[in-house]
Order: sequence, then structure tokens, then C-alpha cells
Amino acid sequence: MRRSGRGLLAAAMLDGCSWLSNEDAQEATPVARDTRSVDIELKTARNVNPSALGQAQSIKLCVIETSQPGWVPAGVSDGAPCREDPVADGSLSHRQVILRPNETRRYHITVPAHQARWFVVGAEFQQINGARYLVEQISPAQAQLRNTRAGRNDDPVGHRQRQENGGMTCYLNNGLPGLKAC
Repeated sequence: MRRSGRGLLAAAMLDGCSWLSNEDAQEATPVARDTRSVDIELKTARNVNPSALGQAQSIKLCVIETSQPGWVPAGVSDGAPCREDPVADGSLSHRQVILRPNETRRYHITVPAHQARWFVVGAEFQQINGARYLVEQISPAQAQLRNTRAGRNDDPVGHRQRQENGGMTCYLNNGLPGLKAC
């Protein structure tokens, strides 16, 4: 009887080990995701979009998602890239905002995990003399945008956070008017 009790105890212990190892194997199995997130942050400087008198003004910005590179909005030749219909001519989504000086807007965009997406950020400046008002950045399939900026960045801590989190940050200021891809 003593032997059968030990045998039963040993069997129960082994059964418990296999149950635990089975649970660990199930938890370690990676889960395939159908979507991923792209974070886009738009920031304006205190002196953004100056008028003829040098006073900072609000600026119209748009974030356009496309499935192919090189997409250009119809209004770009007039210096008005955000004048487009919400979704037209190859764009998949269109977000538009007016930001005041020193303002930040964040977008959290869900896209298919296995498809690349391009994001075009447009800005409509008061004076477009030499201004770059269109920036395009790719978000490759199964990855997030990495360390992309437009304009000037004087914040090394914020820069480090963007590298860790992924995403796209556009800074708009007017030492030189316009967007600059870094």
C-alpha cells in the first residue's frame, strides 16, 4: 500500500509538472496581430507662421495616410496642401487641424500590420517664400515609424522618448518657415 501511495504521489507530481510546462508553452507562443499603431505628434513653436508684421499665427495642418509613396495633394501647387477632400485620389485617411503657436496635437492611428503606410504631413503657411510645406514618411509593414522630425528639436529627452516609442513628430517653427524632415 505504501508503494502504491508513493507511485500515486509521483504520478501526480509528474502530471503537475507537465501541466505547468504546457501552460508556459502556451504563454510563450507569440500572438500574430492584424494591426499596429502609428503615433504622430504635431508641435508648433511660439513663433510659427509669422504674418508680414512678424506676429505668430495659427497654422492649418493635415496628416494624410496613403498606401503608396509620392502621393501629392491637389492643392500643393497653390501652397494649400490641406485643401483636399477628406479622402480622395489615393489617400486612405485625412486628418486636419489648426494649431496655435506652442500647441501640440497627437494622433494614434491604427493601420494593418502587414502593409506599409505613408504619412504625408502638410502645412499651410501665411508666407510661403521658400517654405517646405509637405513631408512624407513611411511606416513599414510590421514596424512603427522611427525617430522622424520636421522642423527643429531642442529637446534631447523628448527625442530619446520618441526613439523608444516609435512614431513621427513634426515640429513647426519659423527660424526657417516650413517643414524639415530630419
